[in-house]
Amino acid sequence: MTIEEFKSYLENANVEISNADFDKIHTVYQFHPVTKTRLDVAKLFDMGGMILINDMYSRAKAIGRAEREMLAAKRMYEELNEKYMELKRA
Repeated sequence: MTIEEFKSYLENANVEISNADFDKIHTVYQFHPVTKTRLDVAKLFDMGGMILINDMYSRAKAIGRAEREMLAAKRMYEELNEKYMELKRA
């Protein structure tokens, strides 16, 4: 999603959004459990602006970090399991 795409969902499409703010908006969109669609995050922005997005950002960021850590752990498990299975076959 780009800034312009996001703005097309807003009630006031003329609002200025910095790149830094958009990065936070996008993180909330991707990871916060209450945002399922672009329209969801746009409605939240319309209701509370960056104050609301900033409140949601820390949880979204933590969820994103946890997801990355879980994927890394899963990859590591799969690699170790593959090595283990090779050793058992040998």
